[in-house]
Amino acid sequence: MRDKLFRRYANPLIVLETISPDALVDFILFIFDTQDEEELYSIWLHKDINKPFDEITKSLKKRRGNKNNSSDVLTANEAIERIKKAGTLIKPNEKEENS
Repeated sequence: MRDKLFRRYANPLIVLETISPDALVDFILFIFDTQDEEELYSIWLHKDINKPFDEITKSLKKRRGNKNNSSDVLTANEAIERIKKAGTLIKPNEKEENS
């Protein structure tokens, strides 16, 4: 992460100080997306690909969007069941319970 920030900004600490904590995650995701797009452009530039770069980026964005299907959303009952199942796998430390 540090290399990505220093690659783009001379002093990323100044940039990070101006960003609110809520926007920090979005900013980090933006940095990753930008670097991914730059790498994709470099690959597209140096390979013999017949599609325009815009079409390639649009098709990749559609694929990413299709991963977030409504079938991934849990109902309240499914969430409770998963929490109960996870609780059976976690064994509390006996020393912490006695103190």
